[in-house]
Amino acid sequence: MKKKYRKVAVLGAGRIGRRHCEIYGELSRDYGIEEIIFSRRTRKKVALTEAALEEYFKERNIGVVVRGFTEIDDVLEQKPDAISICTPTDFHAAHLETVLGRCEKTIVYCEKPLCRPDQISRAKELIKLAKERISVGLQLFHCYPLIKQYIEDYENYGIDIVWSSIPSKEENTMKELIVDLAPHVVCLVQEAIIKDEFRLVNVVRSRTKPVVCFENGDIRIEFSYKQNRADVERYVKVKNEDGEVKIAYGGYNTDEGWKSCLFVERKEQEKVVKYSVLLDDLLKIAIEKFLSRKGFVSGRKGLRNVELVGKLCSLL
Repeated sequence: MKKKYRKVAVLGAGRIGRRHCEIYGELSRDYGIEEIIFSRRTRKKVALTEAALEEYFKERNIGVVVRGFTEIDDVLEQKPDAISICTPTDFHAAHLETVLGRCEKTIVYCEKPLCRPDQISRAKELIKLAKERISVGLQLFHCYPLIKQYIEDYENYGIDIVWSSIPSKEENTMKELIVDLAPHVVCLVQEAIIKDEFRLVNVVRSRTKPVVCFENGDIRIEFSYKQNRADVERYVKVKNEDGEVKIAYGGYNTDEGWKSCLFVERKEQEKVVKYSVLLDDLLKIAIEKFLSRKGFVSGRKGLRNVELVGKLCSLL
């Protein structure tokens, strides 16, 4: 029998937080969810989000109650059974501490990253206090089983990772580039990282198109921002004696929305084999694992992710 959560809450129902609300509604029948509570900063945003969610659930015949508040304290007063923290990164650790202190039995899903690199000591104490109540939103962890076979087969010959994106603002610092992109990349290969001793091997200090590259002898990682979406590349390339396997992360639009995919290209001597693996909604998978308490990304794994990202930042 699946666990039941009568009330769930989302702190910070912006773009990602609103999707959390939608997913909780989609899973409501399976997990007994009757009420979805959220916070936004202004009454106007609360009203707009309430209206949008009610319309979303009405179209899908989902019978849940939606209530919004401007104050997080008011959300916690409702004593939710499960909470998603989707506030800005700078507030993750503080909000996690507040939730754990006020809601002693509530399980908590914290969007990535768990905290800033300079808050690791504080986060360690919170994880110790929470035991297994914390899950971290590192969705690409759930892709690792699909690429694990290639990494384990070929890891002695080296792994190249290229990860780029369109920046959310016009100018960015190098640290902002790493903090933005590295959590995704690190969680893709985190289980394969044995040596932490990365070194900085290349850096292009540009406010609009920065590039930075690290390596540790086994793994080479390149991060960059692009101005055109067509130039964005996201892939893991695993090399072996006879060839290589390139696993690109991408997707395409469908009538049901964006669908994520892994595009695999295997080069073995003179033969090239190509195929793709259609991924389900990774955020929905992550939230369902969180609710089921099976296979979720633990607070300890989330902390390890922050530690690795912090080490990369310290090399700049």
